[in-house]
Amino acid sequence: KISKYLKKLLPFILAILIITVYVFQAVQYTRTIEPVMDEGTYLLKGKWYWEDTYQPFEENGPLTNKTPFSFYILGISQILFKPGLASGRYFVVFLSVLLLIGQWLTVKRLAGSWWACLSISRYLISPAWIIHFSRAMTQVVTSLIIVWSLYFFLGKDRTRVQLLIGAILSATTIMVRQNMLP
Repeated sequence: KISKYLKKLLPFILAILIITVYVFQAVQYTRTIEPVMDEGTYLLKGKWYWEDTYQPFEENGPLTNKTPFSFYILGISQILFKPGLASGRYFVVFLSVLLLIGQWLTVKRLAGSWWACLSISRYLISPAWIIHFSRAMTQVVTSLIIVWSLYFFLGKDRTRVQLLIGAILSATTIMVRQNMLP
């Protein structure tokens, strides 16, 4: 009995271990990788928009070349925590953990626990992927929203509420990154 229970629990334990290793590595990269201009832009404009210093597309305001959601979502970190690049990056690491959980749950439902572990373990293969998901940029937010929209869309016996949540999240994806429209 214990062996059966442990065998069933093993993929879940492995998933927790994968996510833990991912978080450890991501936090290390948040401290060492060089900043890119977009990170500061998203964080600063988001902070200004939340504080009502400026409004998106305001005349004589900062250039808003992306959708307002991209700034608001990442700017939350500047309002909730200490303003700066570090809080933005730690916030994105938190969002990427939510992404991994959503991906694990989606793949688990569709293919089983072992495939779910395999799907999230790919994030540990290359440091470039971890670095990519450790920067305060909209790619993490977009991926998170897509993964959770798929969670609500895919699988047998989806309820109307689940499909509605999936549709809202899909629409939100475009409101974060307009290049996702196609």
